Amino acid sequence: MLPETSRPMLNSHKNFFGGRVIAMRSISILLAGIALSVLAVGITAAQNGVTIKPVLQTTTNTMGRPIVFPRVRNQFTVLTIDIAPGNQLGRHMHPVPLVVYVLAGTLTVEEDGYPARTYARGQAFAEAVNVWHNAINRGTAPVRVLVVVAGEEGKPVLVKP
Repeated sequence: MLPETSRPMLNSHKNFFGGRVIAMRSISILLAGIALSVLAVGITAAQNGVTIKPVLQTTTNTMGRPIVFPRVRNQFTVLTIDIAPGNQLGRHMHPVPLVVYVLAGTLTVEEDGYPARTYARGQAFAEAVNVWHNAINRGTAPVRVLVVVAGEEGKPVLVKP
């Protein structure tokens, strides 16, 4: 649960958009425009001592399936997860799309029916939706990941057996 002071921010989109619901297509067009603007700004910013480097841009998850966002009450959740050497998150799945960025260490992800995948510091991936998997730190250094979840307000972002 988020701290009480964070809760008003979750609904701030209502004020920003005047209380109207915007169609997903409009949001997609807006995000595409922002992405193009960021690329254009990146060229200028690099000349001014700032570097913008894309880490991940994908339309599919690790299973090759299209990314589908919730259609109502959208909510982003941003988490950091630390896994000590020799530890794991345990078997789980996500009912919504999310992106994982490895900040430190090397993370191994085992998805049911697929070979294990290993991700090192600086790599990112769009995790599979509704697929049982486990995240493991098989290394000798701690793993720290940044997770950005595109979920639905009031719904779980992680399911354990």
